[in-house]
Amino acid sequence: MILTGTAPDAASVTPGIAGFLTFFALAVIVVLLVLNMSKHLRRIDARAAQEEAAEAVARAAAEKSAEASGDPEHLGATEQLATSCKPREPEK
Repeated sequence: MILTGTAPDAASVTPGIAGFLTFFALAVIVVLLVLNMSKHLRRIDARAAQEEAAEAVARAAAEKSAEASGDPEHLGATEQLATSCKPREPEK
């Protein structure tokens, strides 16, 4: 076409089967990535909820032991438990 000097008709030019297969493959890849990402986000949410529950239990145990002992040092440990990422065992 270039050699003859004529341009192809714009209405007859299509991407063909190669274009369709490429687009279809990209669509399948995107769907799989979205499913994988949502699975990982659910795991992260579950893990965060589990850590919050463990922190709440540890905080409650520390407050209960602080109230039972009446020791003001234990009250500072309770505040540390509330701000820490991982629950600690209450001091004896």
